[in-house]
Amino acid sequence: MCKQGKSSFWSGVGNSASSPLPLTNDDQIHRIRREEKKKSYKAAAASTSTPSPPPPHQIPPPIRSSPLLHRRRRRPPPASDPLLLGVSILGRVSVSWGRRRSGHREGIKKLRIAVGQRGASALITAHFMGEEAPEFRVESIALESKDCLQNAIDIGNKTYVISRSDDPKSSITIKILDKLTQTWVVPTVLGAPPNPTSSHSAVLVNNEKILIIEKGVPLNDSIWFLEVDTPFVKQQSKIKGTVVVAWSKGVIGEGQKPIVISGPSGVGKGTLIAKLMKEYPSKFGFSVSHTTRAPREKEIDGVHYHFTERSKIEEEISEGKFLEFAHVHGNVYGTSIEAVESVTDEGKRCILDIDVQGARSVRASSLEAIFIFVCPPSFEELEKRLRARGTETEEQIQKRLRNARAELDQSNSPGLFDHLLVNDDLEACYENLKKLLSLDDDHEDSNDSFIKDGKETACYSILSKTNSEILLQSETNEAEKGTTNLISLDLSSLSGGAPGRTRGLKISPVN
Repeated sequence: MCKQGKSSFWSGVGNSASSPLPLTNDDQIHRIRREEKKKSYKAAAASTSTPSPPPPHQIPPPIRSSPLLHRRRRRPPPASDPLLLGVSILGRVSVSWGRRRSGHREGIKKLRIAVGQRGASALITAHFMGEEAPEFRVESIALESKDCLQNAIDIGNKTYVISRSDDPKSSITIKILDKLTQTWVVPTVLGAPPNPTSSHSAVLVNNEKILIIEKGVPLNDSIWFLEVDTPFVKQQSKIKGTVVVAWSKGVIGEGQKPIVISGPSGVGKGTLIAKLMKEYPSKFGFSVSHTTRAPREKEIDGVHYHFTERSKIEEEISEGKFLEFAHVHGNVYGTSIEAVESVTDEGKRCILDIDVQGARSVRASSLEAIFIFVCPPSFEELEKRLRARGTETEEQIQKRLRNARAELDQSNSPGLFDHLLVNDDLEACYENLKKLLSLDDDHEDSNDSFIKDGKETACYSILSKTNSEILLQSETNEAEKGTTNLISLDLSSLSGGAPGRTRGLKISPVN
C-alpha cells in the first residue's frame, strides 16, 4: 500500500514539472517542494506589478549603516507618513527626527550626524537607527569652528552673529542671517573695531545698536556699541547701496563740549587760542586738521596738520568721518571727528579753529559744541592788522579782505554762533573768553572718580538688562578688596555715536 500511495503522489506532480525523481529519502522531497515554490513565485511576479514578499527564510540579514556614512542616498519618506527634520546651525549642529502622526511628532530619537562643507553651503547627512535620512542642504552658511566664541542677537527678521576665535590676535567678525530667505550677508563695517580680546558679552539696546562688553581689558576700554539701525547707518547704507554696520566706542561721562572759534583772517583768534593753551595746558587740546597739500618747511605731521592722500580723505569724507571740509587752492582741508574725539578722550576740551563755512558744517553735524565768533572793532582796523603782518602781497591782502567781509556778514546768521566777541583789546577779549568757558568752575565727574578707584582692572560681563540699565558683574574676586562685584551701567543719557564716540554712560556701584 505504501508503494502505491507514493506512485499516485508523483503522478500528480509530474503534470506540471519534469520527470519525477526516484523516491529515495526525505531530502529529495524537500528539494522538489522548494523548486515548485520558486516557480509559483515567478509566475505570480509576471502576472502582477506588485511583487509578493519573499518567504521569511529567504530575507537576507540587515546590513547596519556606519555612523558616518560617506555614500549619498536620496530616499524620500512616504507622503502618508512624512519625516520631520529640525536643524540648528550656529556653533553646534543639532538634529531631531520624528514622524508626524495625529498632529504631533512621535519617535524623536538621538541622531548621529555627519557634516561636510562644500563651497558656501553646508551638507548635512543624518543617520537614524542605522538608516540614512534624506540629505538636505542649507545654502550660503559658514560653520564656525568649535573654538569660536559668538553671540547671536535677533532684531526683527535678522540675526546678527558677532564672533571671534580663541586666537587673542583675531578681530571680531560680523555676519547677518536673513531669517526670511535663510541667507547670510557679510556687511560693510565702518569704524575701528575693539582691540582683540579673549571673549565678550552682548545685549540689544533700543533695537538699533548692540552693546558689547569686552573681557580682559579695563572697564573704560571695554564698552563698545555696534550700530545696526541708527540714522547714521541708514544713511551710509543708502549711499553705499550695501548693508552697513558701524562701531562706536562707549565713553563713561559726558565730556566737555568742544569749542568752535571762528573769525576773519587777522582778527586775532589764533593769539587768543595760544593764550588759552599756555595758561591751561591740561584743560584744552587743539584739534589737528587734515590736508592733502604737501608739508612745508618745519611742519610736522600730526602736529601742524595730518598730511594725507586725496583718495583717503575723500573716502573718509564719504563715510561721514569729517565734521567739515573745504577745497582751497586745489587742496582739501578738513576736521575729522576722530581728531576731536581723541582730544576729548584725553580729558581735555577740544578747540577748533575753523572758518565760518566750517562752523556751519559742524553746527549741522551731531557734534554738540560751543560756537564763538571773534570780530574786529571795525573793518578798517582789520585791514590795518593784515597789512601790519607784512607776510602777504597786495593781491593776497585784497583776497583776504573780500573773504573777511563775507564772513562778517554770515556771522549774524540766526542760530549759527552762540557768542560774539569783539577783539578791540586783546587782554580784555581774553578775559571775556575765559568767562564764557567758565574756567573757574572745577568739576570732577563722579564717574571718573569711580574708575580711578581701581575697578577698571576687573573683568566684567553683562548679567541682566532692565529698560535702560545694564547690570555688570565682575568675574574677578573683588570681595577680597572689600568692594562690590556688581555695577550698574545707565544708558538713559547717551549722546553722539558713530562715526564718533558714544558718550553719556553713567556707572555706579551696586551694594
